[in-house]
Amino acid sequence: VQAGLAGRSAYQHRVQGIPVPVSVLLAVQSTLLTLIAGGWLALALLMLRPVQGTSWLAAPMTYLLLGCALADPRWRRSAFLHALLVRCAEVLLSAVRVHAAFTLTGCTIDPSTALARGAAGNVSNAIPLLGGALGVREWIVAMLAPALSGITMPEALAAELLSRSVEMIIVVVGGLASAPALARRLSDAMRTRPIDPGVETTGWSVTMSKAGSGDAQRPSGVEPPVNTLPPPSS
Repeated sequence: VQAGLAGRSAYQHRVQGIPVPVSVLLAVQSTLLTLIAGGWLALALLMLRPVQGTSWLAAPMTYLLLGCALADPRWRRSAFLHALLVRCAEVLLSAVRVHAAFTLTGCTIDPSTALARGAAGNVSNAIPLLGGALGVREWIVAMLAPALSGITMPEALAAELLSRSVEMIIVVVGGLASAPALARRLSDAMRTRPIDPGVETTGWSVTMSKAGSGDAQRPSGVEPPVNTLPPPSS
């Protein structure tokens, strides 16, 4: 029930014609993919950590197994595997952000620790309803700090709060910059794609004029569906 999910579902329903249940299902699936990608990296780190002489690159390199799967023609067109690969890249970018945040606060951590905290942060985002809330991710990563690298909890909290602050600045600036374009698209959709629960739409919309007559209106370049059903029997 996050505001972002509600707003995104409403926007996709009005502008792109995606049903609200489908948007909710996609949000659940993306959360599960994040959990899988973060848990995968965390498990790889736990398995490789006791092995002496193993480079920290070994854990993220396990993601290349997805590339091997996509090389198989049977899996090449799998939307699930492509989406999982994108989530894996997101987890690795989170590790880079963690490393940068700790560096800016004057704490030095090794890449494997940054990977572990990036995975922990992404897994915390998968917590239902509260995962992305302010404080949840910060405290989870901070509580892991002493065990992972010997950094104190206040230092880890400072780095996570810095990361969150930069994140919020980028989101607010990007949101304000894109708001006019989104508003125009929403306004156009309100005018050309009215949603009538009593009308079944298949790629084009049916609107009723003020006089009560039915006028078929559709976007330019989109033809109405062709009725392929046989004529009714006498």
